[in-house]
Amino acid sequence: MTGPSETEAPAVDPAPFVKDVALLLKLAQVHALENSIFDGPVRALVQVLDKAGTEVVLVSMADTTFVNGVLARLRGSLAESADMLRKALERVDVQELVFERGITEAELREFLVAYQRAFRSPTPAAAAKEIRCRVRLKTISGNLTSGPAFQIDARQNVLRTFARLAVTTEEALAAVQAGQPFRSTNLRRAVQSLADAAVGHEALLAGITRFPNFRGELHYHLTSVAALTLLMAMRLELPKAALAEVTMAALFHDVGRAGREPSEDDAVLAPIRSLLKLSEQPSAEALVQASAAFEAGLPLHSKKVWSPGALGRLIAVPCRFDLLTGGKPPRRALAPDQALRMIQDQAAVRFDPLVVRLFVQTVGLFPVGTTVRLSGGQLAIVLEVPADAVNFSRPVVKVVRDEMGPADYTIDLATDEGGATIVGSVDAVEEGVNPPHFLLS
Repeated sequence: MTGPSETEAPAVDPAPFVKDVALLLKLAQVHALENSIFDGPVRALVQVLDKAGTEVVLVSMADTTFVNGVLARLRGSLAESADMLRKALERVDVQELVFERGITEAELREFLVAYQRAFRSPTPAAAAKEIRCRVRLKTISGNLTSGPAFQIDARQNVLRTFARLAVTTEEALAAVQAGQPFRSTNLRRAVQSLADAAVGHEALLAGITRFPNFRGELHYHLTSVAALTLLMAMRLELPKAALAEVTMAALFHDVGRAGREPSEDDAVLAPIRSLLKLSEQPSAEALVQASAAFEAGLPLHSKKVWSPGALGRLIAVPCRFDLLTGGKPPRRALAPDQALRMIQDQAAVRFDPLVVRLFVQTVGLFPVGTTVRLSGGQLAIVLEVPADAVNFSRPVVKVVRDEMGPADYTIDLATDEGGATIVGSVDAVEEGVNPPHFLLS
């Protein structure tokens, strides 16, 4: 599988180009083309295209935007422009715009007139297919493709939507720490994109939360816990709105850890710090986040304080799992199966047994992405969690090394006629294995 280049210098700067195109399409939806409001944006975009000196291809699909095959890295307000562009193209069932070389202001306006007519048509997709001008529209079916060197599939989109949520969480976390008002709009969009992308790829999302390059930073901890909480909520078949609320609560459950070195007191102090920090925000939504953050750190039963509610109980398990498996010095990171065993030992004391059971059903005894040793000596990567609880210790694995050397074949341990079993997990770094490569290939 090949992917779009992220390092090659583009003919135009992707991020502002996306913003300019999105603005023009938005204006075309609500204003007459004779309005002088178009003069500046049309002139600016034509100048950019003229400077590029080449055909420019813009692709917007799912939560990903490319300009001439180069990923447009969109943060903050630019992410809002990408959403605006996607919605403008979705209306006419189009994912790709091709701006021909040498396009003039008159020709760009001609396209905007045609787009406006299609957008307002009772059958916008059919009307868009009739557009014939120097800005070509294309509907992309199946995989996102534009030429032999440009391809992104649904699995890669899960990774990209996770990364976008992490970036958006980092920005929101910085704003909260700076005492700025809590704004959830971009976060909710990123959460919804991740929820949509994860359908049918739940095992992959669970594996992505374990990627080594996503470890160590607070915003990645928050994003990973939110993703794992989302997967548990999906398994409970919660309504779409409830999925978003649960995931949003998980995103801010541990803000009290910001800027602090790990300590033994964190289990008690971090929830209190989170409560105090979020309580500074003058909004009802922030207070909901504060309550969930505090309750996620409470023990299951306590004589001195109230017991946590359902939301706090749900978040507490993936939070502890992520902290145990992504420990910073001096704390040693545990293997996923070791962390799960520790959490299971604390069920009914520190954690709700039903939530622990739900979490194990979601990630398995050997979570996706875990590097394991099989009874036959093979080295393997866990690919899928068994659907049947009886087989939780026998997932689907990809063998990457056997007695013959490097390998690449899959074994379903639940049905393997040879009776192969997992002996235990091993350190991927020590074994020279890169689990993300196998999960995304």
